[in-house]
Amino acid sequence: MPGIKRLRAPIVYQGGKFKEIHHIFEHEPSDIGTFVDVFGGGGVVALNFSARGVSTHYNDLFSPLVLMYQTLQDQAATEALQKRLDSITPSLQEHAAICCGEKGVLERLFYITRCTMGVDPHYTKTPTPRFRERTTELKTSILPPSVKLVDYVPHVSKWRITQKDFRDVLAEYKDDADAFLYCDPPYVSKTTKQYTTAFTTADLLQIYEFMKDPNTKCRVMLNVDYTGWTREVFADLLRTAYPVTYGVKGTANIYQKYHLILTNY
Repeated sequence: MPGIKRLRAPIVYQGGKFKEIHHIFEHEPSDIGTFVDVFGGGGVVALNFSARGVSTHYNDLFSPLVLMYQTLQDQAATEALQKRLDSITPSLQEHAAICCGEKGVLERLFYITRCTMGVDPHYTKTPTPRFRERTTELKTSILPPSVKLVDYVPHVSKWRITQKDFRDVLAEYKDDADAFLYCDPPYVSKTTKQYTTAFTTADLLQIYEFMKDPNTKCRVMLNVDYTGWTREVFADLLRTAYPVTYGVKGTANIYQKYHLILTNY
């Protein structure tokens, strides 16, 4: 949708769709009553729909992400979190304490993502500061200067936030013709330390079957990797395919892949 300024999430998170928001907007259904981010992740898609005034339901299994957005629903709690993050001055001891979770769940979430992601969340050409072994060097704060957590409160305060299995969320909205469910599931057959179970092809096929079910009244968008298997299996739901370019560690090691947008409307 031209003219709409995209919002970044407060953290960079794997699989984020900030650069792909325009593709999602372009192929969304009309007359959205409720936007449901079934696999909410870093929250960038949910943020950009709620910024447009759409009633938003954010769902994710990863507890720290859920806690982060629950915190951002409250002004006082958000201000307190900002102060705690701003007060962190990394050292070897502080680094170990934060990584072990001794300083708090959200401190660890912000710190780890800030130190390990390939690029700064709010500066496309600035390398993310990394904690160097045997030093106390972290040249900038845990939050980039452009990130003011209180700015998120107006967007997040009215969210409905849940921590449910995706199947339960699909079932809840099956009969709701005004709901738009956006599904950006974990990569098939890949696991992370955050999630204790793998997302399988069987799980992906459950979403496909839900979308194909003639009794499903809600509108569903499924955003997945382009592979030979996904292109063939989901061909009847294909809306578009678009290129996505990744830089390894923000350097010249560039590779390109494609994502698919599949819809049942």
